[in-house]
Amino acid sequence: IRSEDMRNVIGYAGETVVLKADVDTSWALKTIRWSIYSNSTLIGTFENNEIKDNRWPPFKDRLKLNKSNGDLTIKNLMKRDSMEYKVNIKGQTLKEEKTSHVHLEVRGEFHEPNITVVYKVLNAGKCIISLKCSSESENVSLMWKNESNFKEHFLSDCPNVNKEALMSTYFTNRDVNFSCIATDYNRNMSSQIKVKCQ
Repeated sequence: IRSEDMRNVIGYAGETVVLKADVDTSWALKTIRWSIYSNSTLIGTFENNEIKDNRWPPFKDRLKLNKSNGDLTIKNLMKRDSMEYKVNIKGQTLKEEKTSHVHLEVRGEFHEPNITVVYKVLNAGKCIISLKCSSESENVSLMWKNESNFKEHFLSDCPNVNKEALMSTYFTNRDVNFSCIATDYNRNMSSQIKVKCQ
């Protein structure tokens, strides 16, 4: 069965990603050819029962080809790895052939957000605080979240603010947890701080 499909995959700089060939698990694979660019430059192959996954210098020592399912693992991702990848798979029969395309987008390193205390003041039994959440990651949105039993008034920047977000509130002096969530709408990371006015 000959077919072609395109999938989008997101990876992060410095991390590892697996580009899936998505072949029928019943196939016994005879040839696997992963390529890039319009001229189909081969970067990883399995032919004549031999794996070659160091074919292209920019990927040296970063590729691992799985000869059982055709998947290609790319280690230590770099921004320049963002491109379209093509895989052609052949099984043991003429009917067992499939070509797939994977578009890989490599985003910058994704870090936990940082929370800092702008100020905290104890006044008449109330703890008045302001917190700042910031992120070193690119193209992320930040939002604040308070613990579920926190009922006091809470002011914060709207979600979808890049780089930093402020919040302020006041509450009866006690230990209260606040979280800041960073998202690029593919992955979320959060940090938490416990605040009490002394």
